[in-house]
Amino acid sequence: NAEYMGVKQKGRKMVYHYTNFVAETNVWWLRRIRPLWMTAVGLFLFANAYRYYFHGKIAAYWRKVIPEEEWVRRAELDKRNWGYNAIYRPTIARSRKRVIMELLGDQYRPAEDYSARATIETRTVQQIMDEENNWE
Repeated sequence: NAEYMGVKQKGRKMVYHYTNFVAETNVWWLRRIRPLWMTAVGLFLFANAYRYYFHGKIAAYWRKVIPEEEWVRRAELDKRNWGYNAIYRPTIARSRKRVIMELLGDQYRPAEDYSARATIETRTVQQIMDEENNWE
């Protein structure tokens, strides 16, 4: 007769399945999910390493293949009217932008004419602030 914790069983042996949720889910995770995320991490690392080691070679290849006229045409198309270039005017004699503007002369083309942006509002900042403070 089988005995389990002092309880006698009549003529048969009790079979207990060891069920441990943590152990079973851990096994499932390790067998099913770990290969997926390890593959994803491996691909990510490979892509970054490839770009780190070969991006310069690829860029140099395309610099040779594409003619300079095409690069100039792309640069002209990529000029935008936002950011630092749109509103900054050099005031210091040793300013890099002043040097570039003097070197290029008439060929220098700013991204946007500042006067075109400033014609909408004619009030000064002080006038606007006075109106805000005297609203009642």
